[in-house]
Amino acid sequence: MTMLAIDGLRVVHRGPRTPVVAVAGLDLAVAPGRAVALVGESGSGKSTVINIVLGLLNRAEVSGAVTVDGVDMLRAPQRVLRRMRGRRIGFVGQQSFAAFDPLFPVDAQLREAWRAHAAGGATGMDAAIAGALDVAGLDLAGLAAGLPPHRLSGGMLQRAQVAAALLHRPPLVLADEPTSALDALLARRLAEALRALRDNGTAVLLATHDLGLAARVADEVVVMRAGTVVERGPVGEVFARPREAYTEALLAAHPSRGLLLDRPEVVDEAGA
Repeated sequence: MTMLAIDGLRVVHRGPRTPVVAVAGLDLAVAPGRAVALVGESGSGKSTVINIVLGLLNRAEVSGAVTVDGVDMLRAPQRVLRRMRGRRIGFVGQQSFAAFDPLFPVDAQLREAWRAHAAGGATGMDAAIAGALDVAGLDLAGLAAGLPPHRLSGGMLQRAQVAAALLHRPPLVLADEPTSALDALLARRLAEALRALRDNGTAVLLATHDLGLAARVADEVVVMRAGTVVERGPVGEVFARPREAYTEALLAAHPSRGLLLDRPEVVDEAGA
């Protein structure tokens, strides 16, 4: 069974003079209980892939096929896409300050997100929100209760995004640079949360510059450059013995390359 299937995805943006190819023929599959990491430099196409899966790039020229849980995300009507987002697809973006309405308290927006997708109305809402906040490592009780987004730090908003993404326990979670606003400790906790989701049967697609996060979370890594897949394979194999010079350059730029294999299953996959 495949939760997310991408076949021959090609994304082209209209440029001022010539078209810009953002993704050139990507094939990718993520099954329940598996995690795939897209890694590469800025502009490599990672976030474009995430946005296409969400159905958010309406002005781009898109060809190929993208299905989530059997739903054609490129051709489904907007009402179907809105139902998929939140309920079947959880999303954690890199723009934490843009993820929430600035006029309303964050906890109120989590309740609104629950009611938007829950068939039972408010039934189970408080328990679901408390559970999601606990996984995200965020406490919105006490002094933080009722605060608007601008009164919370970037790290708190990023964790609130994680909580919102996990509210309905979606079978697919998309994470685009989820550690961008987090310190090292919180980033590690988020990695543990994503691994726990994977281990409990959630399919995870991760786009990240953080090779350490990819090493901790992903089963497979897809290295992208200028919209093209340069290298792919089991994360331990690729990080331990990269075949391509571009992958080697990415790994060499990591400040603690030796720690990328400091995960038992990664070492085992690499045959160490």
